[in-house]
Amino acid sequence: MRPGSSAASSDVRERPSTAASWRLWPVRCAALAGSASLVLAGCLPGEGEEESSGPSSAPLTTTSTDSSSSSSSSASGGGEQTCEARQPTDLLTQAKDYMAASQNVTIEVDGSNEETGDYTLSAAGASEDKKNGSWRVLLEQDEGGTLEMRKVGWTRFVKADEAYLEGTEKDNPLREHADQWVKFGWDADSESLDSLSPATLVDLNFFGESLDAWDVDGSGVRCTELRGRAALQMDAAAGRGGGSGSRVLWIAQGAEPQMLQLAFTKGEQSTTMRFSDWNETDVSRWGAPAGARSLKEDEAGDIEM
Repeated sequence: MRPGSSAASSDVRERPSTAASWRLWPVRCAALAGSASLVLAGCLPGEGEEESSGPSSAPLTTTSTDSSSSSSSSASGGGEQTCEARQPTDLLTQAKDYMAASQNVTIEVDGSNEETGDYTLSAAGASEDKKNGSWRVLLEQDEGGTLEMRKVGWTRFVKADEAYLEGTEKDNPLREHADQWVKFGWDADSESLDSLSPATLVDLNFFGESLDAWDVDGSGVRCTELRGRAALQMDAAAGRGGGSGSRVLWIAQGAEPQMLQLAFTKGEQSTTMRFSDWNETDVSRWGAPAGARSLKEDEAGDIEM
């Protein structure tokens, strides 16, 4: 735990491990049984680097509020946005409380990775870890490679194309099933298979030590507009060893403090996560893919993503 940091009161979920909680999202994360690898980008600096001395700031154009007055600013799209004065720690706590009580969400990610270039990721469905919570994930790399994963009830399905599988070990059994759906039952390595699920992305980025009151303490809260919604914008410290990185949060104004966006930048790497359809995301239109194949028991342990 960093000096001065403390768990926010909204940390009602089961917390991820300390090592995982410092990632913005998985980079070469474990995905299936064995030494798996999913090529994503934008993680926070790992352990072993110097601690950040405090919140990092990103260029902002709106006006900060304080604890005693309201503030207005010109939002993109025209017009004045007026927001109620909010303490950043209170705002973060309320947003995390809302996420912890939510059932599902849609997350769209745009990012860059030194190994694979730009990528997009869509994760939609259950935002909490429930055994029967369904979700769908689609990862597309600009330089080639597509991965799709689905969870329907207790069962998980994976499909990767040849371009994606070229980045895995040559003895990976999935190479023999490129562009085919592979089925994993209830007894599969769920922690790895769920590594890109909406619930995992929410937990890794907002719960445990990944984002707490210490990270936003002293940040200004600014009025803005994002995708047509009135929003409150604030900075967060980049985390352990994150002196050159920055995080910026956008949270909806009003009775439902929904997390709308999280942006992370460090050097030439950047990642933006957009959140929408809290408690309104429906993944039933995807369902279980037809013709999915089950691997032999001795093959499943050697899978690499």
